[in-house]
Amino acid sequence: PILSRQQLEEIVAKFEGEINQTPPIFSALRAQGKRLYAIARAGGNIEPKPRKVFIEQLAIVKFAPPILKIRAVVSSGTYIRALARDIGNLLGCGAALKALTRTRVGNFRVNTAVPLAALTIETIKRNLYSISAALSNLATVYIRETAIGKLRSGQRIESTDLQACNSLILLPQNFSKLGKNKVKVVDKSETVMAIAIPFNGALKPIRLIY
Repeated sequence: PILSRQQLEEIVAKFEGEINQTPPIFSALRAQGKRLYAIARAGGNIEPKPRKVFIEQLAIVKFAPPILKIRAVVSSGTYIRALARDIGNLLGCGAALKALTRTRVGNFRVNTAVPLAALTIETIKRNLYSISAALSNLATVYIRETAIGKLRSGQRIESTDLQACNSLILLPQNFSKLGKNKVKVVDKSETVMAIAIPFNGALKPIRLIY
């Protein structure tokens, strides 16, 4: 029997929020020092370990049996192929990914992208993002001048190394609210200096830009 739209929505909704997802065997993750897809192609059988991912939104766009079209907003590291597989398993009929279109990554959207055929020096100049604009989806923290040396050498940044500013998104006293989200670290002149992640009560630089 064909499921109703309401039944489908109830099942799809079960995957919203933080879930444990087992990556596909044909993926670029590593095991035993090799890519999983290389192991699979060689006839190996290694089951990838489940890992936590966050599904911010899943919405049914269209259902024309046997095709179910879904719009998904997901965290980095989420495998849509695995999501299709798991939804199919819960439906009891199985499912596979037929097509995938990535419409947005951070502030970059497919509807504002420049086609490869239209790329010229001029179109590149007109469409380049500044680093700050490209990272505007990340929370901002302002670093004290006295801690810039620590940042440039890759050392951890304590909450006391941050300073309040009129446009500050996250004050030092709210440091714990970061969760596991990346932030951009800027100086008082708004120059982006690094991308960092929370780590053991501090910020760990993962990409230096300054």
